[in-house]
Amino acid sequence: MKIQKIKKEKEFFPKEYRAYGRGIKRIEYANEEGSFLIHTQRPSVMIVPLTNARDIILLRKFERGPRRWAWGIPGGGVDAKDRGSFRLAAERELCEEAHVHVKRMKYIGAYFDDVYSTGFSHAFVAEGCRENKMLCKKHHGGGRAEDGDVFEKKFFPLKAFRPLLKKGNIKGVPISDLDVIYRGLDSGGYL
Repeated sequence: MKIQKIKKEKEFFPKEYRAYGRGIKRIEYANEEGSFLIHTQRPSVMIVPLTNARDIILLRKFERGPRRWAWGIPGGGVDAKDRGSFRLAAERELCEEAHVHVKRMKYIGAYFDDVYSTGFSHAFVAEGCRENKMLCKKHHGGGRAEDGDVFEKKFFPLKAFRPLLKKGNIKGVPISDLDVIYRGLDSGGYL
């Protein structure tokens, strides 16, 4: 299949978006009527943090879009100080949001955020995570999450994590096809 040619493109950078490396593009394709709003954003990272005891570390946050509390994993944008390294960004985000240091970091892959976005999230599994605020301060300048970013951190045994996922109490906005596939297969006992 051919990639559609763009007939017209205009980019908007609302002031509050610029600080986070985000913008909005209005795109008109040559062979379609109407236009589409596309969110532009810098790459980001998402980390699944696991302890040696096989607990998953989740963070409870207030999600502004859906206006609800949800458990989620650490993650955020790749900054200039990460020097283009997704791994460095993942380590920094773990320190900033969860105050944990990681022993091993495994790259899972890159996933696009949604079909109307230029953003890609680079996913990692962090094994051997342990709480260490001092080490985070030494290597990452203290680990400062955005004000109001993280309200609670909890270590969940993997057995307790699955029911949370099934009930929809894990952040998944926007929910991806991958989320739906996993939840569908899991609820049917296929996994």
